[in-house]
Amino acid sequence: MGSDDLHAYLLRVGGDSMSPRINAGEYVLVEPSFEAQPGDIVVVRLTSGEVMLKYFRADYGEEVALESHNHGFTLKTVRKSEIVFMHQVRGTLYRRKIKKRVT
Repeated sequence: MGSDDLHAYLLRVGGDSMSPRINAGEYVLVEPSFEAQPGDIVVVRLTSGEVMLKYFRADYGEEVALESHNHGFTLKTVRKSEIVFMHQVRGTLYRRKIKKRVT
């Protein structure tokens, strides 16, 4: 899986809020140059420093709704003023597909 986004990055997932769709230890390809839309999986960083991987479920104007895949977590509503960034996730890369760069 590649990306046309020059600012794309890989992020290693921790936690189980998106399990079993995306599991701890797997990597996601994040494309910050493309605007996230409701229905997308996103990486969100809050002003508190918390970083989350969630489904972007709805935009309510001043707030957004974020949902986990794991039903053990509740729907989270966050004020846009608390969001440092919300980047779109293009897909999951499993550990066995990641090659370490040799320099």
